[in-house]
Amino acid sequence: PLMLFKCLLLRNWFQINSDVDLESLINDRFSFKKFVGLPVGQSAPDSSTFSRFRKRLTMKKYNKVLSDISDQLSGKNLIINMGNTLDMKVIKSNRPS
Repeated sequence: PLMLFKCLLLRNWFQINSDVDLESLINDRFSFKKFVGLPVGQSAPDSSTFSRFRKRLTMKKYNKVLSDISDQLSGKNLIINMGNTLDMKVIKSNRPS
């Protein structure tokens, strides 16, 4: 449950739009794997696991825990700068320079 909750924190903090994207990003980023506690060779839980966990948690409980975490971070003068994730691919153009 702790690992799944950490995954949901990443989804919230990085404004990840879907559970499928969350699964993909955890598998792609070493920093995300480290944060949630997954060994390098292990895959992230599948997207349906996130959905089932979130439903079991309920939004009221989820928001309460998020609020408590924010209060604790603020008490230690830590700030979470929420951001976005981007997928990019560099494509060589045939256009002359």
